[in-house]
Amino acid sequence: QGMELYPKSMEYYRRAIKIWQESKNVQGISTAYENMGEIMIAEKKYDDAIAYLTKSLKLTKDIDDKNGLSSLYADFGLCYAYKQEYNVALGYLAQALKMSHDFNLDYNKAVTYIDYAIVYNLQKDYQKAYKYAAMANDLSNKLGSLANRTSASMQLSEALGGLGKFEEAYKAQKKYVELKDSLKSDESVRKL
Repeated sequence: QGMELYPKSMEYYRRAIKIWQESKNVQGISTAYENMGEIMIAEKKYDDAIAYLTKSLKLTKDIDDKNGLSSLYADFGLCYAYKQEYNVALGYLAQALKMSHDFNLDYNKAVTYIDYAIVYNLQKDYQKAYKYAAMANDLSNKLGSLANRTSASMQLSEALGGLGKFEEAYKAQKKYVELKDSLKSDESVRKL
């Protein structure tokens, strides 16, 4: 999945689900369905993504996995944002953020901030997008999450550009490119 070889990843997730079903590992099955949903989001197959995420959600609720629920709500929010169902997206993101706050899930909080920035950038509400992108950027820097820092920088650049702050947008874009290169380098090492 990390190498963006989605058909191959789906094949391996299906195999993993069979193994986890045999061993009655609900957490594993749920995680596989969520990851399959994320692949569908990456492939812009949003209705398929919702189907996988819904399967994961049922299992995740059954085992009362707060971290998993927070992550799933953020995934649902992102999926509905790309379907341009912004009110539904914001509802899911509110649930994700509340759960992240309630259970001190800082990584999930950063992801949710990024997703909020995406929703608002898609709606061209650059002021709100900037607010969430800045919060995501700060928290991602604190956590040292390269992937989140990269995504936050991209959303920050887009929001600043939308606000007409082109010099700041350019700096954020340069930072995004730098982080993206670092991320690609990190991925190359992992691939190797």
